[in-house]
Amino acid sequence: MTSNHSPGRTALYRLWDAKGALLYAGISHYPEARWTQHAMQKKWWHLVAAKTVEWFDTREQAKEAEVRASREERPRYDQTARLGKGQHTVPRLRIDDSAGRDAVRSHVLAEIEAGRLQAGGSIKSSRVARALDVAPATARDAFLGLVRERRLDEKGGGWFRVLAA
Repeated sequence: MTSNHSPGRTALYRLWDAKGALLYAGISHYPEARWTQHAMQKKWWHLVAAKTVEWFDTREQAKEAEVRASREERPRYDQTARLGKGQHTVPRLRIDDSAGRDAVRSHVLAEIEAGRLQAGGSIKSSRVARALDVAPATARDAFLGLVRERRLDEKGGGWFRVLAA
């Protein structure tokens, strides 16, 4: 998709799963950049199968459309329901990524135990996420758990160092 950006123009984007269920609706001047952020941060991103974009001349118009979409279409992973004036946080369905975290943890520990990852060696969480087909945020959560267990040390930029085999 190409950007339709000019001063003030704002997109209302919708993210859909493979069955056509609405996962999320949001607004952005640059939806492609926002999707890149979502891909790294949202544990449900791997469910996105389709995206639609509707452009508005002003951010205010896009915001009004987003409020309507949230209230009427009820996106599955929208974290706020906009009720009346203002925003009120309402719990919504959250993804259970415990199986993904467990798979990442087991994979990293197996690599250490097999000697393919040795003390001082580096591993990038996003690479493991891709290899195991889990969301980058899920892999990062698992890696941070291994940091708490003192098996890994965070180096920054998604890189981690093996502390002890």
